[in-house]
Amino acid sequence: MKKQITYLFILLFFTFVAQAQLIDYVQVYVGTRLYPQDLQIDPSTAKPDRFYAGFAPGQVLGVSAYRQLTDHLCFGGSFEIGNTRKPNYNINIATIGANVKYNFNNIESFLSPYLMGGVNYSFITVSQSEFKDGPHALQKSKSASSTAIYTDTVTYRNTKTDIFFVPVYGFHVGAGLEFKIREGWGLYAEYKFTYSFVKNAPILQREDTYGFNKYNMIYHNIVFGLRVFL
Repeated sequence: MKKQITYLFILLFFTFVAQAQLIDYVQVYVGTRLYPQDLQIDPSTAKPDRFYAGFAPGQVLGVSAYRQLTDHLCFGGSFEIGNTRKPNYNINIATIGANVKYNFNNIESFLSPYLMGGVNYSFITVSQSEFKDGPHALQKSKSASSTAIYTDTVTYRNTKTDIFFVPVYGFHVGAGLEFKIREGWGLYAEYKFTYSFVKNAPILQREDTYGFNKYNMIYHNIVFGLRVFL
């Protein structure tokens, strides 16, 4: 089922882009991507409970194309790539999105704030280097009714692991501000919140890879871009 959804997203995106006569304007953008920093430790394993937390601010590069449905409402598609790292880990995410955007002013006005949102399909690549982690305290309990106490420790030896193009789906919402600089050209700034259902990706639950992941992934994009009418 996931393969069919993946192929559908790819087909919809490239069909939209290929129909150049349906595109009113394109955007290219660069910016930063922020991940949660709260590394919660699971006391039963002494491992973080989410693989995506604690990453340094990353880079994001993307392109999008839109069709004006009205003076205020647009529909489009996007493709972006994001990269970031933290000690012993590197993550790359390629994302295809279907977007709806509502401009409060006419899009060709000098200044036009907007809201946007949509669905996305991402392909995650995670690289883990070989390293030792520990010692960590493990939570043990004398009986079902007793209070949990920390008595034992564990040190993990993490082997080098590469996982390529894990497909996950999600959604995004955001807001931005567009500036007209000349006829047909504009600049814009945008914030976007993305939520991806990585808990549904079986390979990220395997004990020999990222079995400690217990939460879906979130991140925040802050980008600046150029808009060009065709």
